[in-house]
Amino acid sequence: MGAILYVPISALFFLIGTVLFVWFQYHPTEALSVASADQALPQFIVTAFPPGLAGLLIAAIFAAAMSSVDSSLN
Repeated sequence: MGAILYVPISALFFLIGTVLFVWFQYHPTEALSVASADQALPQFIVTAFPPGLAGLLIAAIFAAAMSSVDSSLN
């Protein structure tokens, strides 16, 4: 299953990186506020996403983190 899903997941990650690159090229003032490359995606989420969608994305990230912790504790 992992071998089958490798290509679409890799394409999704490449698409996210391309979208971030293009967005920061068209919004240079936002790019100045990013101190490192690790802060590019969180900066994009805070400034470009609508509030409801940003909240759902943060909730999904927390749910994934809790799932990882839960499996290790179990």
